[in-house]
Amino acid sequence: MARSAVRSSEIGIRLALGAGRWRLVRQLTTESLLLSLAGGALGLLVAWWGHRLLLGFLVRDPLTVALNFQIDSRLLAFGFGLSVATGLLFGLMPSIRATRDTSTSIYVASRRTGALSMPLAKGLLAVQIGLSMILLVGSGLFARSLRNLGAADLGLARENLLLLNVQPAAKSPQGKQRFWMELTRRVSGLPGVRNTALAGDAVFGNGGWNQTVWVEHPRQPTEDGKVSDNLVSPAFFATVGIPILKGREFGEQDREHAPLVALVNQTFARQFLPNQDPVGKRFGDRGPDSSGRYQIVGVVGDAKYGLVREQAQPMVFHPMWQEPDRDSYIVHVRTASEPGAMAMSIRREIQAIDSDALISDVTTLPQIIRDQLREDRMFATLASFFAILALVLSAIGIYGILAYSVSRRTAEIGVRMALGAKKSDVLWLIMRETLVLLTIGAAVGVPAALATAHLIKSLLYGLEPSDPLTVTGAAVVLFAAGALAGFLPARRAASIEPTLALRSE
Repeated sequence: MARSAVRSSEIGIRLALGAGRWRLVRQLTTESLLLSLAGGALGLLVAWWGHRLLLGFLVRDPLTVALNFQIDSRLLAFGFGLSVATGLLFGLMPSIRATRDTSTSIYVASRRTGALSMPLAKGLLAVQIGLSMILLVGSGLFARSLRNLGAADLGLARENLLLLNVQPAAKSPQGKQRFWMELTRRVSGLPGVRNTALAGDAVFGNGGWNQTVWVEHPRQPTEDGKVSDNLVSPAFFATVGIPILKGREFGEQDREHAPLVALVNQTFARQFLPNQDPVGKRFGDRGPDSSGRYQIVGVVGDAKYGLVREQAQPMVFHPMWQEPDRDSYIVHVRTASEPGAMAMSIRREIQAIDSDALISDVTTLPQIIRDQLREDRMFATLASFFAILALVLSAIGIYGILAYSVSRRTAEIGVRMALGAKKSDVLWLIMRETLVLLTIGAAVGVPAALATAHLIKSLLYGLEPSDPLTVTGAAVVLFAAGALAGFLPARRAASIEPTLALRSE
């Protein structure tokens, strides 16, 4: 639209000399169409050669993620057709406007009316700025949500924790017991190892197993409810960093023929034993008549056992020596430094005990969390990429409109400066137009962004869709980028020599 305004004099002369209006429309539309075709072809090349680069950028280990990034001919045809339609639409509309008034085209051109006098151009640019605001707010919400997830309190110590799934070759209960005791002793003695413990399920794995329990209440009916449970060895809570709030942790006395005991978390105590001291209370897992089967000997802090986003669930822990033998356990090793460096040493110690033992799923707790947040990182990355792209396009639009405006107002600026206007006055004259556009765009974009953000509420963590810090930050970024785009032509206008400007007609 700005280019058609600049060429209004040329178009007026052509019309005055007898050129047909639709012939000029075809010429101008063809120019826009060629530009859009070139852009579409370049986009196809980027899509064809860059999709694997994008996949590698989004996901470091693509073999573990079900993402189909194959090039689809239908999508390519749609994208190319969209670029052609864009060229036709946004080339045809200003062409019709430029050739509409045959009687005043030359006169209007001689007046050098600025491109910013076109309300439709300003309206389209304001809408583009508003759309950029929507994407900036969305990317900010995803980025802050990802940061909140990475810093979420899991209720346990996440750093320097190595996990291994180990299955001994021994088949007898006595052989398995000797293996686990020797493994704990030898791994705990390695330099750089602080604590070692075993568990039926990883501390941040599937959250244990689900079961129904019946809780004994004095002078009240037995209460039943769903809980998760896990088998753990002594020193498990010290190893994984879950605090003991009341009572004691499991010890060597909690053996097969000793009284059955259990530890529960705070949520279990609040849900089943409110306003009571849980230590010493009893519950069962084999029907209402079993409510006295286990005695609670301690209460541990709430922790997240499977998902970063989950709320605390009632959890029960049993000592592994009091339950039937399992074929495998998850070995938890708390190290003094990077846990991955200790993996080979721990493997050698385990194989020295049992050369046929199966060792699998060697990982660290930070790696488990990173894998779990892969989708959130992908959303944040994609949203940021498209927000930056939209911001750049808006900045280009502002720069283009103002640059054409300055070129059309050269004589006017020369007159102003000849009459005593300072460079700062000229600079503010152009920057004021920029700020008006940005303000209108933000006024359109902020309400739209707040309305759109509610659509992604379920994907956010630790903040609301209307988070004021995110909206303010997006507005600051938008105004900064727009002001920079407007400052470049404004500075050029302020540096115009008045004598040269007056001759520009």
